[in-house]
Amino acid sequence: MPRPREFEELDALDRAMQVFWKRGFENTSMEELVTATRVHRASIYATFGDKQALFLKTLDRYQNLEQTRLTAVLQAAASKLKIIRSILENVAKDSARKDSQGCFMVNSIAERASHDSETKARARECLTRLSKLFETALTQAQQTGEFDKDLDVRSFAIFLVNAVQGMRVLGKAGVSQRQLLANVDVTMKIFH
Repeated sequence: MPRPREFEELDALDRAMQVFWKRGFENTSMEELVTATRVHRASIYATFGDKQALFLKTLDRYQNLEQTRLTAVLQAAASKLKIIRSILENVAKDSARKDSQGCFMVNSIAERASHDSETKARARECLTRLSKLFETALTQAQQTGEFDKDLDVRSFAIFLVNAVQGMRVLGKAGVSQRQLLANVDVTMKIFH
């Protein structure tokens, strides 16, 4: 008879994600993951697999949490362009914080995507899903007359993904909040 699990998987995943986010994949040891998750090494392996499998599961968890959050924000807003501006401003402010760890996905792309096909696939999926969220919002903005119906929403959605990820990288490089918010102003000008 299998032993019952003595931990909540999502809590353990969230704690593991924080370690990977702060330290990166390469700098994170299994011992650190055991300590952070408060789960025995054997239970980690039995539930999640090896370090690589656990890392990929944390990327999936991050992607799902972010998509759920952004979907709710975009669906609740009447003005899609105003909420897109608000999202970009929040990214700028968050990215410029002195204690910001950056975006977990961007950090993972920078560290692993060039030599790890599974991380690269997760990154592409995440960026595609983000683009589709923006595409849906921009299509709705076209339907309400906020955004020109003749413009290609897919190209503009990809542009927004680039703006978000670019601000995340610039923030890690120490670019000021003022400069990042100025980038938001420039970005939003293309929609009018």
